[in-house]
Order: sequence, then structure tokens, then C-alpha cells
Amino acid sequence: MRGRFITSWRGGRRENIVRDDRDRERFEETLAEVVGRSGWVLHAWVLMSNHYHFLLKTPEPNLVAGMTWFQNAWTRRFNVRHRLWGHLFGGATRRFRRRKAREMSNSLA
Repeated sequence: MRGRFITSWRGGRRENIVRDDRDRERFEETLAEVVGRSGWVLHAWVLMSNHYHFLLKTPEPNLVAGMTWFQNAWTRRFNVRHRLWGHLFGGATRRFRRRKAREMSNSLA
């Protein structure tokens, strides 16, 4: 899909997806990596201990591919650092497309 989106993911069983400042730094590095790889325009983002939100624009129809890469990369990095195994995120993403995302990005301008 191409467009403006708000995406949101929560940790499985509402568990933390970051544990400390080093995790937060690595999360931000991973986010920068997917933005660079995908060509997304990231308007805003917020990270809480057990979930995150991104407000972004996808010039190419690559939202699903980019989010898949990001989720897998972050899960691997988190699990290796904390000596864990298995899924980090739970459930499906919440995506809001176009109208709501456009209204939010216009309010940031």
C-alpha cells in the first residue's frame, strides 16, 4: 500500500518490547534502518515500554514489507540481547490510512 499511515503494535501479552535505554537506542537505530531501506517519510513516532506508534508516508507500496522487516529485525535484536526466544509482538497491527493520518500529519506541519 502507498499512502499515509498510522501504525501501532503492542508486545505479546502486553509485555515490554523495550526494557532499558539501550533497547530504546537500538529500537531507534532499527527504525532509522527501515526508513532508509524502504524510502518511507517518518513524520512522528512514539515508543512506550510495551508498544509504539508511527505516523509515516510510504511513497512506494511497501508498508507490509517494511513493517515485516522491522518487526522481525527488532524481535531478533531484542531476543539476542536478552537471551530470549520466540515472538515479541502480539496480534495484528492497527493501521489507519489516509484521512486520519493526513489530518494528523497536517497538524504537525
